[in-house]
Amino acid sequence: MRSIVLETIFSFAVASLAVSAETNSPLPSNEVDSAVAAAIASIRVIDNHSHDDPASPERGKNWRVDDPLGTPDYPDVIPLQRNNPDWIRAWQGLYDYRYNDIKIEHLRSLLQTKLAMMRKMGDAWPSWVLDKAGVDIAFVNLPHLGAGQQNPRFR
Repeated sequence: MRSIVLETIFSFAVASLAVSAETNSPLPSNEVDSAVAAAIASIRVIDNHSHDDPASPERGKNWRVDDPLGTPDYPDVIPLQRNNPDWIRAWQGLYDYRYNDIKIEHLRSLLQTKLAMMRKMGDAWPSWVLDKAGVDIAFVNLPHLGAGQQNPRFR
């Protein structure tokens, strides 16, 4: 039975190549169709479970220079672990983080950049984060919406 299946697959592959050669049509490539890529890139997402930060002037006052990341609330949850490379990619996308590591001096610089951006953007900071992340709407899992979240994008 196995040889019949292999023989059928081989015959199909040879026939496909012959048809492709006869019709002078190229074989499928690994190239990305630019129109499809553009359409995908234009899709905005909905964050269905956010603990989004409001634009609070108090934000960052308790950040520790000796431990910029702090201790995760749920250290056993793999995506929340501080060594998850998704954090670095997020920082690179949001704050132009130039590093591929979490060295303490780099994290200090990151937090200073984040605080500066929060001050610069004021109440527009939460929406700015959504824009940078390609998110249209965020469902915020908090008792109430905070500063900068008083618009239809935050629910």
